[in-house]
Amino acid sequence: MAIQHSGSEGRKGAKTDDVKRLRQQGFTLLEMLIVVSVLAIFSLVITPSYQKVMARQELSDVSNALLVSLMYARNQASTHNHSVRICPRGSSHECGQHWQNGWQIMMADKGNNFRTIDSSNAENSDIDARLISEAYGSGSKADPILFNTMGYLSSTVSGFMIVNESDVRYVCISMSGQASVRSISCDL
Repeated sequence: MAIQHSGSEGRKGAKTDDVKRLRQQGFTLLEMLIVVSVLAIFSLVITPSYQKVMARQELSDVSNALLVSLMYARNQASTHNHSVRICPRGSSHECGQHWQNGWQIMMADKGNNFRTIDSSNAENSDIDARLISEAYGSGSKADPILFNTMGYLSSTVSGFMIVNESDVRYVCISMSGQASVRSISCDL
């Protein structure tokens, strides 16, 4: 049989424990203000860095998408033994005028008529082709990139400059048809 103590001392300790428990259930206004201030300072420091990282990533996405298209076009030219060109996106049989609208890959048939075999769709893509500043080489900015039946470059356009805010990437195409992305200008 257990003996219960009914003295005032046991009850007083129980009340003190209940009061302590009630006081420890929330945050003070000062604690909340400190947390909010620290979070505000942290977000001010992180936001510019995050924006730079996102801008670089966007630049990298466009450069790599164009690089993959160039590699695919070269592969198609040598595999199918037909000339293949990459040009500004236009109709299914003709090139457009501006690389910023995206690009398309077109293959020649036996009569040297070109038809689109792949296209970057600027409206339905995460790729922002508007970052393509210019195509360069000795040709016009809207000239297509042409790979002959052996996969060699046979056009006057030999690269692209892609610009986003303060960063630049160059997509370069060698005479052998190999493409690469660089942070420095292509050796023309």
